[in-house]
Amino acid sequence: MRRRTIDYQDDEYDVVVVLGRASVLQGAQRAVILGLQYARFRTVSEDDPISLEERAVATITYPACLSCIVSIENREPKKSKLADGVIEEKPKKAVVRKKLVEDISLADFLMLPDALVQQWERYAYELNPQWVPQGEAQGDEEGEVKESSSSSG
Repeated sequence: MRRRTIDYQDDEYDVVVVLGRASVLQGAQRAVILGLQYARFRTVSEDDPISLEERAVATITYPACLSCIVSIENREPKKSKLADGVIEEKPKKAVVRKKLVEDISLADFLMLPDALVQQWERYAYELNPQWVPQGEAQGDEEGEVKESSSSSG
């Protein structure tokens, strides 16, 4: 199985995310997540609208990222655990590390660092090019758009 590893660390997260080429089951998982998001959009009231940005993440990035997870390892600091996470004592202040989970909700996913999600999404599509949203073109070095060719029989 082809895999890619993200080793991400910042002030809030210290995590290793392993992604892989999707099986049929993971492809179906992506379709179910996508379907649930579309169903959610149909039930949204005008009083509580969903932004275009949230819709884009919910229907493009979120299903692809979740559906190719092989494993997530939250690296633990060596100090004591708290209810909301792990605390790492430093000389003058404590740092609370957030945990990343495989079944992360959309609301929590939207709050992840952009640098982490950008790399995650790039690897998800690299490993699973069949998931690249239609209409996105790949450009060559000169900025021209390459069109895919298909043979007809």
